[in-house]
This record gives sequence, structure tokens and C-alpha cells, in this order.
Amino acid sequence: MRIFFSLFLMVLGIGFGFLYVLRSGYLPLAIIGSEIISKREYDQAFALGNSYLNTLHATYKNTPDLTKENFEKLQADLPKMTWEKIIQEIIVRDQFATLKNASNEEKIEIEIDKVQKDPRLLGAVEAMFHLSPSDFREQVVLPLVMQEEVQKDLVTQGIDPEKWLKEKKLATKVLFLTPGFSWTQGEVH
Repeated sequence: MRIFFSLFLMVLGIGFGFLYVLRSGYLPLAIIGSEIISKREYDQAFALGNSYLNTLHATYKNTPDLTKENFEKLQADLPKMTWEKIIQEIIVRDQFATLKNASNEEKIEIEIDKVQKDPRLLGAVEAMFHLSPSDFREQVVLPLVMQEEVQKDLVTQGIDPEKWLKEKKLATKVLFLTPGFSWTQGEVH
């Protein structure tokens, strides 16, 4: 009887642990290279893209460039674009790590300080992205600074950054753990 009770408690504990993982956003959605992307990470990137899209729509909805059909297509493509952004940021971050040195760290801090010291920019960030300054730093500024530094390094070496990124995407292994997405020929489908 004691064994069954112990097994019951163990199964119950595992069940509650799994439920906690699901509810707190730690459910893995994809494996990109050797990095696991959780639902929480995907949801943050998706929310950022959605905020940007809604601000874009509110600002340009009466222009011929952003028709209702164009906006609806962008919204429908947002999940795919979110995965593309996450994959690209991982590729760039991995490359940045190879050229990381004291001057690059200093450049990152200078760029981040510029953003954090501009109250008008911080207000615009809050209005456009609905992000706190620290979240904006981590989710927008840091990836952009890394991308700029990687591009500068590639150009210095005589390498076309777009061609380099395309080759890296082709070489990147992506496994989606949820239905609805696949990775073929360096693109999300």
C-alpha cells in the first residue's frame, strides 16, 4: 500500500511540475542550433512585433502603402516573421560572440546609454512598443547594436552581410516542437 501511495505522490508531483512548466511559459517550442526557445521567449518577440505592427497601422492606415489587405497580410505573416527574427538574432548573437572584445562591449554600452539618456526616445518607445526602458534595451537595442557590429566586421573582411546571413540560415538546424511551422532551405514555412 505504501508503494502505491509513494507512486501516486510521485506521479502527482510530476504532473504538477509539468503544469507549472506549461503555465509559466517554459514550454519549449523550438530548438535553433543548440538553443531551446521557450513559449515565453516567443511570446515576447511576438508581442513586440504585434505592438510595432499596430503602431504602424495606426500611423499609416490612411496611406496607399498600408491598405487594409496589406495590414491583414502582415498580421497573418507575423508568427512566421517572429520565428525569422528569433533565428536571425541567434545567428547574429553567435557571430557577435566570436568577435566580442572590450571595445565591442564599450560600443554596446555607449549605444545603450544614448537611448537611455534621451527622454523623448524613451517616451516614444513606451508609446510604440509598450516596453519598459530595460525591456527595450534587451529586446530591441542590444540585438540592433550586435547586428550593426557584426555587419561592420563582415564588411571590413570583404564579406557581403546579406549573403553571409543567407548562408548561415541554410546551415542552421531548426527543429519546431509545435505544429504549423517547418524549416526548409533556410526559411520558416
